Amino acid sequence: MLKGLKNQGLSLVPSSHVDLFVEHYDQLKRWALQFTNRDQHAAEDLLHDTFIALTLGKPDLSAIHNLDGYLYTVMRNLHLSEVRRAARMPVSSFSVAEYDTAEMPFWVSDPREHIRMRDELAAVCQYACARKESSKGGSLLILRFFHGYYPDEIASVMKTIRSAVTSKLTKVCTEVKLFLEEPDRLSLFSNDLPEPLVLNTNPHAGDLRLQLREYIFDSCQGEHLDQNAIDAFYSTESSVVPDRTILAHIVSCETCIEKVNLVLGLPSLASRYPLDMVGKDPGKRGGSDSGGGMQGPTSGGTGGKESMLDSYIKRRDAHFYHEPRELCIAVNGQFQGLQKIVSGKGELMLPIDMNESLGFVEVFSELGVRLLMMPVKPPPIGDGDQFACVELSNGRTIDANLNFGGTLPSLRVAYNDPELISALAPAIESMELTQEPNGGNEEKQPSVSTIIEPEIFSGYTSTQKLFSLPNFLQPFRLATAFTLLLIIALVWLRFGPSAPVSAAELLANSAKAEDVFLANPDRVLHRTLNLEEFDGNGQVRSRKKIDVWQSSANGITARRLYDETGSLVMGDWRRSDGVQTIYKRGDAAKLQPLPEKRIGLIGFDDAWQLSLSAKEFTAMLDRTDEAQLEIRGNTYFVSYNPQAGNQSGIINASLVLNRDDLHPIEQAFTIRNGDETRSFRMVEASYEWRPQNSVAPTVFEPGI
Repeated sequence: MLKGLKNQGLSLVPSSHVDLFVEHYDQLKRWALQFTNRDQHAAEDLLHDTFIALTLGKPDLSAIHNLDGYLYTVMRNLHLSEVRRAARMPVSSFSVAEYDTAEMPFWVSDPREHIRMRDELAAVCQYACARKESSKGGSLLILRFFHGYYPDEIASVMKTIRSAVTSKLTKVCTEVKLFLEEPDRLSLFSNDLPEPLVLNTNPHAGDLRLQLREYIFDSCQGEHLDQNAIDAFYSTESSVVPDRTILAHIVSCETCIEKVNLVLGLPSLASRYPLDMVGKDPGKRGGSDSGGGMQGPTSGGTGGKESMLDSYIKRRDAHFYHEPRELCIAVNGQFQGLQKIVSGKGELMLPIDMNESLGFVEVFSELGVRLLMMPVKPPPIGDGDQFACVELSNGRTIDANLNFGGTLPSLRVAYNDPELISALAPAIESMELTQEPNGGNEEKQPSVSTIIEPEIFSGYTSTQKLFSLPNFLQPFRLATAFTLLLIIALVWLRFGPSAPVSAAELLANSAKAEDVFLANPDRVLHRTLNLEEFDGNGQVRSRKKIDVWQSSANGITARRLYDETGSLVMGDWRRSDGVQTIYKRGDAAKLQPLPEKRIGLIGFDDAWQLSLSAKEFTAMLDRTDEAQLEIRGNTYFVSYNPQAGNQSGIINASLVLNRDDLHPIEQAFTIRNGDETRSFRMVEASYEWRPQNSVAPTVFEPGI
């Protein structure tokens, strides 16, 4: 039986982890019922969470000497986490459009929200069925949200690239949220919306997704595509891309979409729907027996072992493909901190100060999807350095490292997505979706005037109305105009009038982009940098973290340096009027004029005060015309290696810039002081802009 299941979708994990869960299922179910006071719904969720922790985390089974004890501890920790999360978290306010698929909000949200979510699902389904006729975004939404296709699979169906799918999904999500909030303000549909979907609220009416699927199929327009037409689009030799009309038919026609699945070698539509119900009566979740009891992989109920295990696998796969926007860290089920993910990277270092012994570490997305769980055994039972890693789709990873070497345990969590597109890439790559070859009509895309208050543009042209003085001075129009100027500036820097021909020109353009972004008084820049220091032999001397806050409105740059334990080592607060406050651990903060010294002559102890910027990098160089420029993938690499003697100060340096927006993401430099040399590497871990009014004033005040 298990052999057949492994061929259907268990390639993500070693078979031993699934086998272990199946072999221990009866015992796990008894424990789950005990932990939840025989709450069938909560026990089933606990079993799903245990399966995900076991098969996504993939612990080394050979190192586990007591499997029963290990599984019991994992389930107990998961239950403790849910109890503490429920106690501290308010009712979720996320729209269903924020989630990856229609069933995900019912897995991770507060049960009190489920009635609202059912209503929103019906509205989203109505929106998608209408929107697919005028935009490929509607078809994309049906494929991902309602049919459960993964981004790579959608890229195959739409004949585009994954990054374009990710970009378009973000835009569609924005449209959907606006539609849910104020549907009358979106002028997206040439005709009236179809009749709204009225869901059957009877808990015995069947799976909610089946009702949604039926509504989608009822919206199908046009005749079935014959096999020759399907082959014309999807054969390996074909370069023809289905236009939006063809795509709208395929996603809403059960016959045609199954033909496409067969040609592309994708799983059938029927196999994408797990048997556990969405939004149904909790007493019936996961089973079909009249008594409401749970079934499982070892039960003989409807569908048997194969169908029930398929439900567990699908939920695990949803976690595997989930793409977080923030990392939320918890220890022993108690929230510790969060970090936004910027440009495919996110890194957070936290000192852990708790009154109870550390038992487990968790990493969630902003939606509450658990992506990593690491059991912890503090010394002397466990090691002083404990590590866990989870591999997600498309080469993404989440790493957690807990070190007990300092005064307090130090936790480092890092997320890496090598394929995540940068700030301007979505606008460029989405053209792959809106392009209509072979004479297809353009899609009707929402403009600013259709999404934001379309009625204000009546009577004048959009340009006349937008730039009339009273309207232009309104805050949201100023923000819109400023954003447009930023985009124009960045596109000009990236694409015209010509590509940079020298390192000096590239650095000058990057510095201009920095000035444009930092000129906005309504935003605050927050960056986290990782700093490594090496001795003359290339051995690591230290690893530190730099936390930087910069505000043009306040005219202040606050920079704090933390050691590997998360303790503050130094601080540097600089005002635009030339006043600097310096703090060193063990000493009182000192107010002084900003020293006038050449950056190129900076010393070892001051290296952390250098900014990761094109402007300061240029100031390091004696002659910018000697800098070399290389293109490495999606980055520019600028290096400076003068043929010099024994001078002190910075003797070589390099800077890495993102090609799309000329944003500096990494720099390295070597400093010579007498006969000693040391090298430094500074890498951006996070980069975010926050509204000025959302940042506490204490961030810019000297102190810890």
